[in-house]
Amino acid sequence: MPAAHIEEGEIDWALTGLQSRFDGSALRRTATIGHQGTFNRSGQIDDNMRGLKQPSGGATVTVTIRAAGPKVSVAIAALMHQLGYGVTPERIRENLSASVESASDAAFVACEDNIAIGCVSLHALPLFHMLGSLGRITSLVVDEKHRGRGIGQMLVQAAERWFHSVGGVKAEVTSGDVRIDAHRFYEGEGFSRDGQRLSKKI
Repeated sequence: MPAAHIEEGEIDWALTGLQSRFDGSALRRTATIGHQGTFNRSGQIDDNMRGLKQPSGGATVTVTIRAAGPKVSVAIAALMHQLGYGVTPERIRENLSASVESASDAAFVACEDNIAIGCVSLHALPLFHMLGSLGRITSLVVDEKHRGRGIGQMLVQAAERWFHSVGGVKAEVTSGDVRIDAHRFYEGEGFSRDGQRLSKKI
């Protein structure tokens, strides 16, 4: 499915500072947030977060991580189809509208040349047995044509910064057994297996 374009004005707010570089053919994050983006009380990000990618051939390309509002629902639905989820833009729009009003939910998109090439959705769950919240990545996808460039790392870093802003003390993600590449990716970002997750349809 082709990437969906994001029109001017569809993004509500954004976050700043991740520097990345090319190492061989793959873009790798150099760990390093220089300028720290800040969040206001509603969880909105006040600054821009940009990963500057310099291919060995020449031109600098900028990928920006931005908070997702309801108007990017078509773009996100297109990305979710690449994970095998047949979610409609209308359903995504409903969820994004709800997240804008929620202090415990957020979603971000990675944009290049005004095109959505990745997204992540987040939820913060207050912990009953200890202080703080559990930050959960409920979905993360990078357009298949742009994988291996560091976009996923940028989205995870945006997630971690948002989790910190809402009192998160631990982050978790669930990834299906068949998504071996995703498991390797998350392990590379510092996630490790932690107990067993059991589920039941109700």
